[in-house]
Amino acid sequence: ARARLAIDERRLRLEHEHEEFEERDYWYGPALTDVVVLDPPRAGAGRTVVDQLVALAPRRIVYLACDPATLARDLGRFRRAGWHVRSVRAFDMYPNTHHVETLAVLEP
Repeated sequence: ARARLAIDERRLRLEHEHEEFEERDYWYGPALTDVVVLDPPRAGAGRTVVDQLVALAPRRIVYLACDPATLARDLGRFRRAGWHVRSVRAFDMYPNTHHVETLAVLEP
């Protein structure tokens, strides 16, 4: 099953396959968004999501990644937008495999 989250200036819409579950008006802005928790798929957040988060201007982003390579790519995008990595920690959630979860905390 695939889900899609669409965000524009004042509307948040969650769609799951062909059904639309929720559509509401929200007000958000730089002063109202403290922390964003980001847990993207193995492909990473990507340019569009990074750009939207930078525009949202939260005080902190907590990024949980299952692929260190895509995390590094996305952290580079955040860095070029003026964000700094405050901390990075790896978690061996799957012993005896090459998989590792990585938690990065970013601040502007």
